[in-house]
Amino acid sequence: GRSLLNDHIPTQMAMTAMTADGSAMGYVGGAGSKNGSGLNGPLGIQCVMKYLAPEAVAAAIIGKGGTVIAAMRQKCKARVMLTEPGEFYLHTECRVVTAMAPTENDLNELAKQVLFQVVEVAQAGNLDAAGVDGQIKLRLLAPAAAVGGLIGRKGEKIKSLRDTSGASIYVGDALYAGAMSDQVITLLGTFEGLLTVLEQINTQIQALSDETWFRTWANSFGCSRGRAPGPEATHQVATQTAIQTATQTSTQMATPAAT
Repeated sequence: GRSLLNDHIPTQMAMTAMTADGSAMGYVGGAGSKNGSGLNGPLGIQCVMKYLAPEAVAAAIIGKGGTVIAAMRQKCKARVMLTEPGEFYLHTECRVVTAMAPTENDLNELAKQVLFQVVEVAQAGNLDAAGVDGQIKLRLLAPAAAVGGLIGRKGEKIKSLRDTSGASIYVGDALYAGAMSDQVITLLGTFEGLLTVLEQINTQIQALSDETWFRTWANSFGCSRGRAPGPEATHQVATQTAIQTATQTSTQMATPAAT
């Protein structure tokens, strides 16, 4: 069948397993700030991206004994964290993969490593990662404010990106009103095309890193146990809405009234 990678791109990542303790080899769930690993933690992490991974893709990212995720962390100077098995993003059967790194370029390199794993899953015939005619499929999360920058005025930016990358880009609705509300972005295309789109999404997200709500967004997952959005999911959305409202109120109170 048609190869999902061009000849000049290796089919496997050139990397070696990192020798580290168990905490560095596996995955973690819960808040990104757990054990000091969150945004602005001891590594000086400032940049964040989030992916949605079906179980097959999540398993590929972790690797046997955690070797793949450990190598990603070392190569990209990044924190790579997954929600627990069965802890899915709302209305999906996908775990949330949160990547945090010191620079935008580090996250671009990590995006490439994630795509390598998606390609391997797609080549194995898994429909969660494989598209038609040799294409691959990937979903990620971005705050609504970043999605607005990606789409541009009257959709001009996203149309241009579709043309230059050759990728299909589908943007889901926001969960609730507010700049930090997650929107699911689904990508379908070639390795190179998806990498081009991911770099643009990365730029749009990191442009917002100084916003007051960015750290909260970076350390939240919007997940529930299982696919159905039960009480836990409703509570999560309500909590995020309350955080957004509190942030806006705090900002307004901090602004001196005009005299």
